[in-house]
Amino acid sequence: MPFRHVVKFMQDDTPDGTQDPNYVDFVTDIPCDIWPKGGGEKFRGRQLEATTTLVIETRFNEAYTPTMIVVNQVTGEEYLINKLWQEHGRRRVQILECVEAFDG
Repeated sequence: MPFRHVVKFMQDDTPDGTQDPNYVDFVTDIPCDIWPKGGGEKFRGRQLEATTTLVIETRFNEAYTPTMIVVNQVTGEEYLINKLWQEHGRRRVQILECVEAFDG
């Protein structure tokens, strides 16, 4: 399946209890598709959470967690992960419901 976008996943490497997170690259150059969505819409037959602003579809990787940040490597936009799920439970395609991260 050809993907049209490229993202990287970043994880917080600060010790537990530290107030300000420090995100470092976890994996880079991950092919994916990014679909802008509004909260409450359906995607692949599932209801999206109300706060979801976009959906990222990529190959399955069990290491991805909701505490990570996804960065679009072309535009530099950052996304917070709301929810992760597998399409049809086959561990081939992973769907990430995300919210755009705003600075400030």
